[in-house]
Amino acid sequence: YFNLTVPDDLAAQYQRGYYACVSFVDSLVGDILDALEDLGLDEDTVIVLHSDHGYNLGENSAWGKRTQFEMANHVPLMVHLPGETEGKVSEGFAELIDMIA
Repeated sequence: YFNLTVPDDLAAQYQRGYYACVSFVDSLVGDILDALEDLGLDEDTVIVLHSDHGYNLGENSAWGKRTQFEMANHVPLMVHLPGETEGKVSEGFAELIDMIA
């Protein structure tokens, strides 16, 4: 996964595939959020979306998730708490274990 020489056309194919997967998951999350709203449950439901790892798409000649580069360690964490202010972003460091604290 590290220092792999991947031809440009194959690298582009991997990247397109990854972004297609992200778009598909985004669409499915939207479907869930729409269903919660349609059922009147959107303001009674805590929603937590996270990933356990990032993914390298050729950065630093690395592919996949088995590195300690930022792309593999910078993971999304999105939380919806009913009644809380929307749109807060933190650039601070945290670990996923912080979610249960």
